[in-house]
Amino acid sequence: MRYDFGNVYKEIRESKGLTQEEVCGDILSRTSLSKIESGKTTPKYENMEFLLQQINMTFEEFDYICHLYQPSQRAEIMQTYLNMSSILGTSELINLFQKCQDYLKTHHDLPIEEISDMLEVVIYIRQHGTGELSDHAEQVVKKLWRKIEKQDTWYESDLKILNTILFRFPIEHLHLITGKILQRLEVYKNYQHLYDLRMAILLNLSTIYLYNQDRNMCQQICYTLLEDAKNKKSYDRLAICYVRIGICTYDSKLIQKGFSLLELTDETSMLSHLQKEVENYYQPKEI
Repeated sequence: MRYDFGNVYKEIRESKGLTQEEVCGDILSRTSLSKIESGKTTPKYENMEFLLQQINMTFEEFDYICHLYQPSQRAEIMQTYLNMSSILGTSELINLFQKCQDYLKTHHDLPIEEISDMLEVVIYIRQHGTGELSDHAEQVVKKLWRKIEKQDTWYESDLKILNTILFRFPIEHLHLITGKILQRLEVYKNYQHLYDLRMAILLNLSTIYLYNQDRNMCQQICYTLLEDAKNKKSYDRLAICYVRIGICTYDSKLIQKGFSLLELTDETSMLSHLQKEVENYYQPKEI
């Protein structure tokens, strides 16, 4: 990595044909920029944010350049984790978990530690299912919950932890925190970066409530997810909502609507899964 990031900034600025005066305007003094570019001073966060805005560059791209046009070890872990929903193989998750462990041997990094813990839980579930956890896996879940249990406000990283451990809550406890989860998801409704996580949490909540035969809660959550799925044109989640709302409201036409949507999009695996849900949880009302 290049640690002379002031000089890196200067190289980028000059390559764009910008003078120090043009960059600074009347916000920052030219003397201050000269000290930053020569490495004589370290910029405050707000100054660095301002300077990067003037060269139309994000912190992430600047960090990438400082690492000689390669992602840093941490950035590589974070980027892979952000794309975790697209990771299908357990071996890929194990590989990412090992990268976290290797990184933590030489770095104190709470977010990477959280990712490592979440990966450990997800890998265990992939390998052993959602039944009884091993003592170690159970301790990891408790550790994750302790980090956020007493917080008044949950943020993106906290919602990711919740999505990982939702299945471990007794249904009575889940009732107590569902309102808070839904409230935080509503606050983040217009934060596009969180949209996939928002839908994943809603989907998991609806699954848990359906499997515990709480039709009212399942239906309520599915209606919320339904609007998100329509907005994102997520046809598989849309079909899930139709089927589950149909189960909860005893509406066979709605169930068939969900099935037809999956047939049209060739989602055979999901179709098979939802058909089993209907077999297990749909009870037509007697006339």
